[in-house]
Amino acid sequence: IERDNRERGPATTYLVLLGDLVDRGPDSRGVIERLLGDPPRFARNVVLKGNHEEFFERVLDGDDEVIPRWLTYGGQE
Repeated sequence: IERDNRERGPATTYLVLLGDLVDRGPDSRGVIERLLGDPPRFARNVVLKGNHEEFFERVLDGDDEVIPRWLTYGGQE
C-alpha cells in the first residue's frame, strides 16, 4: 500500500482497518500498541470497530454476561 501510494500521483490516501484487530491472533496487544505508537504516516487512518472490539469493551466495562461468549471469540488468548 505504501509503495503504491508513493508511485501514483498526489492524492489523499486512506488506510481503513476493518475491525477485529483484537482477539484474532497471538498478539492483540502488539497490534494496538503499533497502531497507537507508530501508525502508518503515509495515509489518513480510519479504524472501524468490529465485534471483537465491541465484546472486549463490554468486558472492560464490567459486563460479565458477555465473558463466556467473548472467550469463545478469542478473548482467552
